[in-house]
Amino acid sequence: KKKMEISEFNFFNLFEVSDDNDDGDPCNDEVPISAFILAAFLMLGIQISYLPQHYAIVKNRTSFGVSWITIMMSNYSSSLLIINAIILQWETLVCCKTVSFGKCNALLLSVYQLSVGWINTMIMYIFILIWFETEKSRSGNIVGERFERLIATEAHVLYIIITTACCVAAGLLLSDDYTSDGVIIFAKVLGILSCVLNIITWAPQIYKTWVMKSPGNLSLLMVALQMPGSLLVVILQGVILKEDVTTWLGYLFLGFEQGILLVMCIYFRKNRPDPNNVGINFDDEDEKGKLLGNPIDYELSKVNNNDNASEDDKFDNS
Repeated sequence: KKKMEISEFNFFNLFEVSDDNDDGDPCNDEVPISAFILAAFLMLGIQISYLPQHYAIVKNRTSFGVSWITIMMSNYSSSLLIINAIILQWETLVCCKTVSFGKCNALLLSVYQLSVGWINTMIMYIFILIWFETEKSRSGNIVGERFERLIATEAHVLYIIITTACCVAAGLLLSDDYTSDGVIIFAKVLGILSCVLNIITWAPQIYKTWVMKSPGNLSLLMVALQMPGSLLVVILQGVILKEDVTTWLGYLFLGFEQGILLVMCIYFRKNRPDPNNVGINFDDEDEKGKLLGNPIDYELSKVNNNDNASEDDKFDNS
């Protein structure tokens, strides 16, 4: 199946399936050295870009300011995109039976690159569920936050079910005839769904940041690294590896949205300084202690301080 060139892209041709083949044997395709260099740079860069956000959540023991809806949709988008890439490259994957281990991994370079982001967003969502915190708890609505946490947990279970169903459906289609038009169309549908999700993925985070007028516990460094990374993915997948447009188009929109979010975060951080990047009033020592330390230890320290103050008062009165 002929891979779609960027110059040939037409939205109305997304579902067209070509019977042509570039050279008759995908096992003989050569991966340019530039693809290796850029893919390695991207995989390392994506991994590094997520570390500040993982560290911020674990260190502060809170996901306050990070939209769990955004990360959940990012998980959906990444999973559908990986299935899309695997189906469209299944003919190449079959080549792994006959080519060397090194050549097999070279042919699957694009799949590996897409998988790094998915693994990191999955880890981040688990961290969010462990240290779940929203504006509701800050306003004293503990019941509302518990309910939202329950929804976030159930959404994760639903995500696992839907992703598993897509994998099973893909496996059944590929086991029948992986060259059929139905298989290719199914893969492109998943790619388009991933693209749509990518377009709306950062909308909840952009809205949340706008309402809070602060980046909260969202890592500015992560966004700053991921924005150019999304555009580099487009170059790798679309220009160098010449993958199907449904595999890389979502990253184009994703980079644009991350750019908007980055500008907002810089603006709010500059005009509303927040030394610990958590979006709260640090003149309030109670709020600072609850967020930056272990809440239980903080409450105990407050009790001890109050006891000490009482003893001092008794001493002064005596």
